[in-house]
Amino acid sequence: MADTDPLSGLANRRSFSRKADEWFETATFQNIPLAVEMIDIDHFKEINDTRGHDVGDKAIQIIAGCLKQIQEDQKVYVSRYGGDEFIVLYLGLSVEQVKAKAIALREYVNQASKQAGIPMTIAQGITHHKVRPGNKIWDYTSRADIAMYYAKKSHPNAIMIIDKRSDLDHPLYAD
Repeated sequence: MADTDPLSGLANRRSFSRKADEWFETATFQNIPLAVEMIDIDHFKEINDTRGHDVGDKAIQIIAGCLKQIQEDQKVYVSRYGGDEFIVLYLGLSVEQVKAKAIALREYVNQASKQAGIPMTIAQGITHHKVRPGNKIWDYTSRADIAMYYAKKSHPNAIMIIDKRSDLDHPLYAD
């Protein structure tokens, strides 16, 4: 129970931290790519303020259900980061595979939100590359957070993938 978020049923931030450290070491040792995706519900405050906190809670549960659809035990790890933010780890996947997962997640959210009658979209920020000397897992989290911020400012339902800070000017993928 201490590793699971009670509202979403996903791993919580504490569990994420342990898994992130483990996968970071694996990526370093095996010289394979690691990606971190930060996800935020667009205009979540409006959902809570206009439709009520119970609907906001339902929105979080919808996103959690969609995240569970992309989770793979050995390659994709999903968790709730806090509030209306979620975080995903991708181990050993190419940027194309990560992009495909991100697009699939966005489509799952679009479909599930329509079915539930709760219009919502998500902003997705992703950093992807092989571990480099001097990197720490929180370098990835920070870059993914920056990418999410840029995606959110771009337009609702946006995805931004970056490999390095300069990619914010020319992202690998932005939609």
